[in-house]
Amino acid sequence: MPLLDIGYRKWEGEKTPRSTRSLALASTGIHLVWKGTWLKRFLMFMAIPALIAGIFVATFEQTLDRDGPRALFTILSRSPQSRNIAQRAGVDLNAAIESPESYRHFTWSYILFNLSRYPQALGMIVVLGLVAPRLISYDLRSRGYLLYLSRPLTPAEYIFGKALVLYFLLFIMSALPALLIYVAGLFLSTDPTAIAQTWDIPFRILLACLVLMIPTTAVALA
Repeated sequence: MPLLDIGYRKWEGEKTPRSTRSLALASTGIHLVWKGTWLKRFLMFMAIPALIAGIFVATFEQTLDRDGPRALFTILSRSPQSRNIAQRAGVDLNAAIESPESYRHFTWSYILFNLSRYPQALGMIVVLGLVAPRLISYDLRSRGYLLYLSRPLTPAEYIFGKALVLYFLLFIMSALPALLIYVAGLFLSTDPTAIAQTWDIPFRILLACLVLMIPTTAVALA
């Protein structure tokens, strides 16, 4: 074979859409990051606050016919911070003590709010601080640039692919536990109107996670 015949040739196979270029980059980054045992251990540690929040939701639903929820609202009414949150939400804690089942939406939202505000927010900062700086170094160590050179990636597609890695990690750490708690609360509830009272909570969870993920990821990759 002449030497001139050895070189780049036109690709004659099936071409993938341009939108999948960032997905290929993200899948490679997730695979490399997921190899680290420290990340798995940290995510397991972050599951503890979610488990506690799930226990609170389950306890609320299983003790509606007893005095458990009334005692919970009584404790919340003594906290100035809880009273301020209830006032902004338009909830009368004194009325909730008398009829706790009518304030299921506020109770679930309050539990998930504290879950995302404190442990998950701190966990997101730790994950971003540990993962984001290594996204580029992983490319150099694993020779990921060979993958990039095989496709005409633009700088925007490269950044978006790296951002998808962080979005994935933050989603399974923040949105996924909250959604699982919501589904578990529906299964544990004996009230058939529970889903009608709380149907908007999953959308609020996703919106809150987007509000947290987009700016923090942008700062981490800046």
